[in-house]
Amino acid sequence: MNKFFLPLLASSMNESDRRALIIVIVLLFFVFLILGLIGMAIRAILLHQAKAADTMLYDVAVTHVVNNPAAYRKLGAKKNLRLFFRQSFFPFLIIAVGVLTWVIYSSITSTFDHNIFEEFVDLLFVWDFGNPDNYTKVFGITLLAQWPALVEGYPRFEIEHLASYIEVVLIVVGALAY
Repeated sequence: MNKFFLPLLASSMNESDRRALIIVIVLLFFVFLILGLIGMAIRAILLHQAKAADTMLYDVAVTHVVNNPAAYRKLGAKKNLRLFFRQSFFPFLIIAVGVLTWVIYSSITSTFDHNIFEEFVDLLFVWDFGNPDNYTKVFGITLLAQWPALVEGYPRFEIEHLASYIEVVLIVVGALAY
């Protein structure tokens, strides 16, 4: 079936459709590759965490302090919870400092309605994605045809947004460390 269908499909398409089909196939390949790599990373992290749990419970198993599986499971859950709190304390502390900085700064300046993440964008490059000349239609789908130009005036540093810059960095670093 496939050896009859593919030549028929290839002969009925023009050059731009073939290119678009090749691009779609390559994109699907990369999506599956990325999903596979994410799965492998999750497996490696879980193996590392399992080794840490085994290390914590090794002495209990060797010395026979706990004799039944239910007590061993309960002790394992308790030790895993302690490890979780120990590892997540500093990231949460960093996030709490960022949020506390935002609350103090906003209460002093009465700016609770400001979006700190929107103010942080001042430090980043901003592209003009709103320009319709940057897009094209392929198979009825609007796709980005060329990379948009940078918006004038970005990146820029505004001293009024200094607290927002610090708050966002603390919150993002804490979230990534978690």
